[in-house]
Amino acid sequence: MLEETNLCVSEASYLTSFPNLYDYAGAVSPVIDLFYLCQVVDQAVIQLADGELDSFLWVKPTQKHLSEMAFPSNRRAIEKWLSGA
Repeated sequence: MLEETNLCVSEASYLTSFPNLYDYAGAVSPVIDLFYLCQVVDQAVIQLADGELDSFLWVKPTQKHLSEMAFPSNRRAIEKWLSGA
């Protein structure tokens, strides 16, 4: 399975899900965000999809990163992953 970074996911396991509101062109829709822990075949082959991503950065999440996330559901999922729960 490939996604916006062109990484090939070799293993995936469900982490959690949270409700979210998705705003597109002024229309707000309720959605459910699903989060998975994934292993990739090769981290060195990142190719960003045109129009999807401008850049990427591997980081160890800090409170600063969490506070800058666009969606609360993403922050909550990473907090859950960091807690080991």
